[in-house]
Amino acid sequence: MYIKNIFIRDFRNLLNVQAEFNENYNIFYGKNAQGKTNILESIYYLLNAKSHRENSFINLINYDKNSSVIKGKVLKDNISSEIEIAIDRNGKKTIKINNNNSSNSELYEQNYAVMFSPDDLRLIKDGPEKRRKFLDTTLCKIDFNYKKVLSQYDKLLRHRNSILKNYSNYNNTIEVFDQQLYKCGAFIIKKRLKHLYEIEKTANKIHLTMSEEYENLKILYQSSIIDDLSQADDISEIYKLKLEKNFTEDIKKNFTSIGPHTDDINIFINNKYSKKFSSQGQQKTACIALKLSEIEIYKNYTDQYPVVLLDDVLSELDSIRQEKLLKLLKGMQVMLTDTNDNAKNYLDKQFYKLFEVEKGLIKTYIQ
Repeated sequence: MYIKNIFIRDFRNLLNVQAEFNENYNIFYGKNAQGKTNILESIYYLLNAKSHRENSFINLINYDKNSSVIKGKVLKDNISSEIEIAIDRNGKKTIKINNNNSSNSELYEQNYAVMFSPDDLRLIKDGPEKRRKFLDTTLCKIDFNYKKVLSQYDKLLRHRNSILKNYSNYNNTIEVFDQQLYKCGAFIIKKRLKHLYEIEKTANKIHLTMSEEYENLKILYQSSIIDDLSQADDISEIYKLKLEKNFTEDIKKNFTSIGPHTDDINIFINNKYSKKFSSQGQQKTACIALKLSEIEIYKNYTDQYPVVLLDDVLSELDSIRQEKLLKLLKGMQVMLTDTNDNAKNYLDKQFYKLFEVEKGLIKTYIQ
């Protein structure tokens, strides 16, 4: 799939922006704080009905305006669709596909964009929450039942933690939540284990290519419930017993101390724990491989490549990694931001389009 064009009105600092895109590479360049990231965010919003960095859509509207509109034409399976999203300061959001009213979930399920920012290059360095989110993001897109169960688990967890804080008042209800919690939790862990196997297989191929066959990538799931994969079939029962065992401690801490919400993934390069023993360059290469695996897995499930959004990622990489990354994205529609237009040096002229961005305005240069 790819986006043919976009119209943006009063979104962040973008007051009136229109652009026709190349089916391959689109390079947005200019000084910092001109609106390049806002353009990528608007594209992501058009395809997902949500921002990658802001929970409240009201904050996406230009400070001096009361509403915002994003329109775009998307081509998927040779079928063209017109998408329009309107938001206002009264909290109203309207989504239309081909002039028919639609919903967040429908738009989210029909389209896909992968956002890649410098923060993703710290996937290994940062805490476990970021790595869990990486796992869950792709899973939610390819398995909508997983998305539903994950949401249910989060609600159950919040309720259970609330009960733990006031246990003397609600001690008769904890067992009801525990029973649902370990069933949902077991489902989540099993799905993650299967998904992680796919990620490792795909990411390692990419990583070998980027490291010129020198470095192998291995990923292990670190669970607070099971000790090794041989226990995978018994997760539900093990989780139940551990909840009972940790109950007294959970009351003292006022939160649930075990479950998929505490799990992590450990990443190894040539059998060395990457977080401690890999160089910064090695870690970045591994992060790129992991992120690209998300793209490939989506392609395997849907037979469609997502739109790939690279927000200031190239500036974090040396020239060799820049070129390898862009070549690995060949055949996809790529939207990338940078302070310069040097990315064009790695590409054939017919496969890219340049957009200079200045003060929320966009200029197109055909090369």
